This record gives sequence, structure tokens and C-alpha cells, in this order.
Amino acid sequence: LGGGRSAFASWNQAFRVPSESQLFRGGSGASVNEALSRAQSALALKPIRAEQFELGIRGFTRERNWEVVWFDLVKRDDLVSQRDLTTNLSTTVNAGKTRHRGVELGLGQALASQWRVDAALSWARHTYEDWTTVSGTQTISYSGKEMESAPRLIGNARVSWVPTDADRVQVEWVHLGSWWLEASNSAAYGKYSGHDVFNLRYGRRISRDEIGRAHV
Repeated sequence: LGGGRSAFASWNQAFRVPSESQLFRGGSGASVNEALSRAQSALALKPIRAEQFELGIRGFTRERNWEVVWFDLVKRDDLVSQRDLTTNLSTTVNAGKTRHRGVELGLGQALASQWRVDAALSWARHTYEDWTTVSGTQTISYSGKEMESAPRLIGNARVSWVPTDADRVQVEWVHLGSWWLEASNSAAYGKYSGHDVFNLRYGRRISRDEIGRAHV
């Protein structure tokens, strides 16, 4: 687009087969018959089929780089973990259809010769579009519900200091927003409120002379 800016678009179709643990380690249960039933159910798992559209724009200058991306991902026969609220046992099952739509933002800025700030933000909704399952003797529909353990907001910010060519110090902040604790989005179980994590890192590139002195 000129001025260091570019636009991009993509359409992807893909699939992923169930993992070894999902296929062959799903046989835990409160009784032998229940364990056998779960094991047979695991062997019938289907591959995930995915289709994604992505549209974005990015740019860069000598001191700055940035990116804005919109995406829409649809998974059919998605593999999800279904927890029986009575026994608290989890079983991997195929959900009929899930959808993941959102926006991702990224920005990097050099503040001075030794300092740099980088940040990334993702806001997305992860929903069950079509999923009806059986728990005990009940038939339950989760269609239209948000997926559990799937925060809408994920953020990350880093400040880096490079005092010398060999040394780097970085402070990082990671933020995860709230998410539902189970698939029915019931107020009885509520939401996890999310959390923040701070990381402090130091790295040094060691020269051959330093390695030699250490051996001596």
C-alpha cells in the first residue's frame, strides 16, 4: 500500500485427527462398564475440520511496527472436553460446530537506542454453534453458549532494555480475562475472574573469551 504498509487476506481449510491420548486413554470411569463405554466412545472420535477467513493490515517504519487482524474460524466436529458434573470425570467428545471470531492488535515501538516497548491484544468470542450431548439420562444443548476456559481478552506487554550488545533485560505483563467455568454458562458455577502474570528476564550472550576463562 506504500509507506511501509501492506494488506493481506487468507482463506484456509484444514483438519486435525484426534491425538493418541484422546483415542486410547479415554477409558476412565466409576465402574468397569462405564470405563469400557468411554473407551469405545473415544475410538469413534472424528477429525476436526476447520475453515478460517483472515483479513488484516500491517505497517512498519524504522522505529515502529504494527498489525491489525480480523479472523473468523469455524470448526466442525471440534474436540472438546465434556465434564460430568455428577462424577467430575471428563470425556473427549466431538462438538457439532464451534466458532471463533475476533480481532488481534500488535504494536512495537523503539523508545530510544536501548529501549523498546511491544504489546499485543486479542479480543475474541469462542462459541458452541451446534452442540447437543447426553449426560447420564439427560440430553443437553450447549448451542449458542460460550466455550468454557476460553477468555475473550488476552493481552501482553513487554519493555526491553539492551544496555550493551551482549545484555538484555525485559519486563513482561501477561493478562488473561475472565472465562466461564463450564459449558452451560450457568451462574451457579460462575466465571473465573482472570489473572495477571509479571515476568522479569535477563539474558547475556557469552563470548568465546568468557567461556575460556570459565574453563580455566
